[in-house]
Amino acid sequence: MLNLNTKDSKRPTHSGRPRKRTAEVINDVREAVGNSPKRSIRKRSQSLGITPTTLWRVLKQDLSFFPYRIQTGKKLSNVDKVKRVAMAEKLVAKVESCDSFLGLPFTSDETHFELDGRVNSKNNVFWGTQKPSEIVQKPLHSERCTVWAVIGARGIIGPNFIEENGRNVTVTKERYVKVLNEFWKEVESLYPSLLPKLWFQQDGAPAHTSLIAREWLKNHFGTRIISRLTPFEWAPHSPDLSPPDFYLWG
Repeated sequence: MLNLNTKDSKRPTHSGRPRKRTAEVINDVREAVGNSPKRSIRKRSQSLGITPTTLWRVLKQDLSFFPYRIQTGKKLSNVDKVKRVAMAEKLVAKVESCDSFLGLPFTSDETHFELDGRVNSKNNVFWGTQKPSEIVQKPLHSERCTVWAVIGARGIIGPNFIEENGRNVTVTKERYVKVLNEFWKEVESLYPSLLPKLWFQQDGAPAHTSLIAREWLKNHFGTRIISRLTPFEWAPHSPDLSPPDFYLWG
């Protein structure tokens, strides 16, 4: 029979009062987190023989640790990283050689907005003495809209909604060129004198780098294009570097 009151090298004793926030406990927690930083509070407190509350206080108050949330994203290869650095160096060189360059590029991007009123479950709290029967319902396939916009030093152009007959549709190369034509009409009316100087940036989405899209951009911007498959190449797998991604969409 297993005696839970017996302490060995692999498992601390569970007898007596819980361990307090001593120097030894703090050091044990620091070492445990260093070995497995993703382990849950519940499992870690059990393995260390302390209460979850004590563990939480040690992490927050004694060690000043913070529970960072792991972000999801595409893993970059070494080649991707090299191309990102090369693109950054080329942009820096362009800025240094032309004082007005930062005022010339229009940076573009599209994103999806969910329309089902999705609620963050961590913020959806019900205070009471009993568990409520209320649930948050959500559809199997939530409705959404796709929005495309352009930002630059002179402001925002757009947004343009990618839809047909009032319904959201996939961004195809033909629909993308249609959006570009609408964008160009507005640029022509707002900045006619700057048309020979303006630059255009886009990420490497298939619709953006299609032949007809690249031909359209070449006819309207010449060589002043920052994109995949152009002399001034946008780094692959880098939609997160587009200014609208972190400045406009948030």
